[in-house]
Amino acid sequence: MKRIKKHGRRIGVILLHTLFGRIWFFRFVGWFTQLFGVQVKTVFLLYPASEKYTLEYVYLWFAKKFKWSPILSGFFKQNGKWGVTFAISASEKEIRDHSNIEKLRELYQKLEQIKNLVGADQKTFAGILPSILSSRGILDGNQSVEKETTIQAVLAAIEKTLNIEGLSKDSPIMVLGGAGFIGSGLSKITGNKHFYYLDLSDRDNFHQFHRQYQNQPALILNLTKKGALGEYIPLFWPEIILINEVYPEPSRAEVAALKSKGVTCYHIAGVKAKAWPAFPRGYEGGIPCCASFLPDKEGDDSFEVLIRKM
Repeated sequence: MKRIKKHGRRIGVILLHTLFGRIWFFRFVGWFTQLFGVQVKTVFLLYPASEKYTLEYVYLWFAKKFKWSPILSGFFKQNGKWGVTFAISASEKEIRDHSNIEKLRELYQKLEQIKNLVGADQKTFAGILPSILSSRGILDGNQSVEKETTIQAVLAAIEKTLNIEGLSKDSPIMVLGGAGFIGSGLSKITGNKHFYYLDLSDRDNFHQFHRQYQNQPALILNLTKKGALGEYIPLFWPEIILINEVYPEPSRAEVAALKSKGVTCYHIAGVKAKAWPAFPRGYEGGIPCCASFLPDKEGDDSFEVLIRKM
């Protein structure tokens, strides 16, 4: 059944792009939404974390055609508003490569053009793209929509996890990747009140946290990068609750290592919404936090964060 769904998603994305991934269609969407009052809130750009994720969407022969050019890959609906998903097949390594700055600049401009054509309010980027675009001077990091929505999703996931586990709201929380794009923004909101922020280059702070709270309940929030979690697992203790925000979700080996330490692990599986085709793997049943949007009104509870016990 999973294999059939995977082939169906691949064929669906190819057909979607072939039939509708054209300028005329985006113009039509902009005209249609304006005429009938349908709100397209965002255009969202994603990239594969690995070849395995590429194969969730398309066949490899097709992926080679859109390394730096966004292709139409789906739609989603959150709280009555629509989002349009686009994808590139460039790898994380290629995105980080300084020699590809002009390709990133052109990619940003292409998505800006699409946003204007469909009449969307904003454009958003997955994974490391916002931080890389910001560091290259292409995107103003202080105006990043993804940062705001992801921070709010993380705070909601922390509250949800504390309630599930029956822990105090003042429980100590260590943030791995505290100096990163999301971590730095989170620290401005929470301050240092029972939150501890750790940059990957500073292991001494973690050892201090370990000495202070060992054998006591504590939360570890993982905001680092793919593969970095494994460096810290040997230092964990059974009372730790791990909340993972990093894409992709912890690997089988990492989950096995966490279980062997007696650590409970939750993965932030995104924000509740309907997507066509459905997002694969860790985001099944929702959309990535960075693709989502916050409610227009304060007190609106339509922004529902999904967490999954690993």
